[in-house]
Amino acid sequence: MEPAAKMTSLLTQRVDAIESFDFLMVSILEGKGLKVSTIPYASAGVNVPGLSLVAGEDLIKKEPALVGKMVAAMQETITASRKNPEAAIDSLMKRSPTLDRPVVLRTLQLSFNLIEPDWAKGKPLAWMSPDVMAKSQEILFEYGGIKKKLPTEDYFTNQFVPAN
Repeated sequence: MEPAAKMTSLLTQRVDAIESFDFLMVSILEGKGLKVSTIPYASAGVNVPGLSLVAGEDLIKKEPALVGKMVAAMQETITASRKNPEAAIDSLMKRSPTLDRPVVLRTLQLSFNLIEPDWAKGKPLAWMSPDVMAKSQEILFEYGGIKKKLPTEDYFTNQFVPAN
């Protein structure tokens, strides 16, 4: 099913369930009057990283201090948003006033569950488990998401994650 058709198909009861990022869809579906429940992949032991901060190797080599500052800024932004989600949405609404405030606030709040998974408890915000990365690569390789496995240190690092 085309991604654009998922929500409409669920709302019109042409399907009983869809696969999606729950934190993005739940608030929209609830806003349209549909009561929803989710089954996170992680509850079945599937921990595949999603959103990431990506930098090119040239930038990492030439300006590692800048990369470190970008990661630190991301940490600060997420921490501030978690402390005061209303203020974060106030800022967003100034930039995009046509957004549905209750929907984007709920979306932000639901996203917080993804930011600090159980395996990252006690680690700095944005730290990634090498074990989770290795297992994720195995899943992606096994099910055709990638065609070749590489050493995980070839494509991910915690080098720029400052301690909280």
